[in-house]
Amino acid sequence: MYPAPKEREGPAEDEREAAARRERERVAAEKANREAEERERRQREEAAKRRERERRQALLRQFPVGTAVKANYKGQGMWYVGEISGVHNSTGTVDVKYDDGDREAGVDVEHRVKLLSADEAAARRKKLAAAAAQRRVAAARGWIHPSHWKDDHPNMRL
Repeated sequence: MYPAPKEREGPAEDEREAAARRERERVAAEKANREAEERERRQREEAAKRRERERRQALLRQFPVGTAVKANYKGQGMWYVGEISGVHNSTGTVDVKYDDGDREAGVDVEHRVKLLSADEAAARRKKLAAAAAQRRVAAARGWIHPSHWKDDHPNMRL
């Protein structure tokens, strides 16, 4: 009815089974090691991204809207004075409104923006106050209309 069970061939069969079991265990251990290494690598990458994001956020906190800065206009090597007109936390960039009336969006804070020194900031405030006084005098004399007092008006650039 039922086939007779196979008889073992002896110790050689046991050794082959033991060797196959050891090989399966070795392969499973290698797979577990690879998975653990991959998990650790992903965790290190996530930690590095998190540290970079935190570093950029800390850097951006130095440049709130209205801060007087020197910025490298379009990365061309010419540094001009202006102020921060917008902050983009997601990209780590700022918008700069230059004192000459130009504007630039998406300026990389890390490489293209510097805070003004105390002396430079004082000189900028003095220059802006003088320009405002000139606009008031011009308006009082009827040379310009008060609606043209806006700083970004092309005829009122410093």
